[in-house]
Amino acid sequence: MRAPERRTWTEVLAPALLAAWFLGTALLGTSARYRLVDLVGLAVVYLALAICLHQGAALLRGLLGAPGGWMGAWLLGMFLLWQLREQTYLPNSLAGVLLWSAPLTPILYWMAVRPLVGRSWARSLRWIVAGLAILVTTTIGFTRSSELFRWHLLRHNTLLGTPTYYLLEPPVSQVRDRLVDRLDLRSPPAAPAADEVSGAPSPPLPHLVLVLLDTLRADAVSGRDGGPGSMPRLERFLESAWRFTDVWANSSWTRPSMASLFTGLLPEEHGARDLGDALAPGFETLAERLDRRGYRTVAFVTNLAAVGQGTGFAQGFDEFHELEGDPYARAERVDQAVESWLAKEDPAGPVFLYIHYLDPHEPYLAGNAPLRKRPEPYRRAYAAELEYLDRWLDRTTRRIESGLTGPETVIVASDHGEEFFEHGLFGHGHSLYEEVLQIPVAVKMPGGESGDLSSRLEIRDFFSLLDRLGTGERPDLAFWADERHRNRRYASLDFSGTGRLILRPYLRRIFMRALQVGDEKLVWSAYGDTRELYDLNRDPQETVNRIADRPDRTEELSRSLDEATETWVESTPVEISDSERDQLKALGYVD
Repeated sequence: MRAPERRTWTEVLAPALLAAWFLGTALLGTSARYRLVDLVGLAVVYLALAICLHQGAALLRGLLGAPGGWMGAWLLGMFLLWQLREQTYLPNSLAGVLLWSAPLTPILYWMAVRPLVGRSWARSLRWIVAGLAILVTTTIGFTRSSELFRWHLLRHNTLLGTPTYYLLEPPVSQVRDRLVDRLDLRSPPAAPAADEVSGAPSPPLPHLVLVLLDTLRADAVSGRDGGPGSMPRLERFLESAWRFTDVWANSSWTRPSMASLFTGLLPEEHGARDLGDALAPGFETLAERLDRRGYRTVAFVTNLAAVGQGTGFAQGFDEFHELEGDPYARAERVDQAVESWLAKEDPAGPVFLYIHYLDPHEPYLAGNAPLRKRPEPYRRAYAAELEYLDRWLDRTTRRIESGLTGPETVIVASDHGEEFFEHGLFGHGHSLYEEVLQIPVAVKMPGGESGDLSSRLEIRDFFSLLDRLGTGERPDLAFWADERHRNRRYASLDFSGTGRLILRPYLRRIFMRALQVGDEKLVWSAYGDTRELYDLNRDPQETVNRIADRPDRTEELSRSLDEATETWVESTPVEISDSERDQLKALGYVD
């Protein structure tokens, strides 16, 4: 009769250490705070996963001998490194995972696999079955009973969250369509987005210059809140301007945000939401309004893939200059184009000049491209871009001041911000946190009145302001800001990624909505049908999701979120050209 096999320390300690690695890297890779109950559930899930992986390696050793043991140790190391990469971007690539797994394999073999030599494959199989049972039941139980745990698992623990999404959750597109059907929002005919100012314009009409600095964070200009403060010339220029210190973009990527600025509408209302959506000709844009009043409308655009002529943004412009570059035309090229235009043009009437810079956008071309996906290298590269842009922007604004005669109003704005791993990702267009929604806006009018205006506004509000300025009216901007102050602000993100994103479904199809009421902010995502509730006064970094602490308030704000949009228009499809796709790829929107 065969003696019963004894349990070794490896069967207990190795899974515990593996689980500690998984849990530790999960906590290290997110700024989000966990409740104790969710942390315990996550620890149980990771322990069950560790048991399965450890005994799986032992099973390979038992079935295939020493080669199987080495293979099992290598796979075990790959899982550990893949978890680290998913949570922290280290190693920086799949090649890095393969490279670092080489020295890790013998360590894991001698410490975790070899001590189990002699154990029967049946024993390992029983451990695997038990671990899987715990893993499956705990995951299903916690994700179904706790929305907060489901949000943590899906969004902050992607090694487990990704298979959980594919196995248990409906696709984002299905959740989105169900929401649209439930809200039953009708799509009315296109109408003017704002009321005309009554009465005849008061001559002389001012030149209007809209300077759009793509991807400029709100803290980049002032240097406050840890911002780089790398644009001293722009700051000096804006010392004689009204500076709006609390403005939300209506989306976190260029096309829907700029469409909201040009129409005064929300993304659901103007339809230019996704990569394949155009700004439909049925909407009267700011350029069309100003053109109708006698303005000469001229644009110099570098972000061709997002707001180029093919996406509908040229409507209303007499001249629409698309500045090409690899991957985009830099500020020096913009300066040259504006200089050339000013030298040969002598506009008899007022001019609406729209200049769209792309330099703060990745890829960073100022010679400081980050080699690793870590916050500090990215911040340094971003700051270098701002320093470069600042020099050429100063030169261009001086050219415009001397080249256009008559009164001139300059509006400097951004379309969205940029995330530097504050919430686990880099870039924009994948979340609705403050670092991508807060944008700088300033208006410099003849006369030099200046000051900081803290009214809560959205980027679409400035359609109304530019519309009024284009009548010759000189509104009191402090009064205007107070009058437009929004106690409720809304933003949304409807974006389809492409390419090799099957392991990152949270980036493959995104549909999110955000609502701020007072100091509270609710974010809803179709990915897992999850919600986030933040107290921006006490928690400005958005690290403590309070949906479990304040369920009644969460439900109340959810109802308000559903009521934030009155219409939901069907999108107008647009064909993406090869050159546009190349630029979108270079800018990080597609793989």
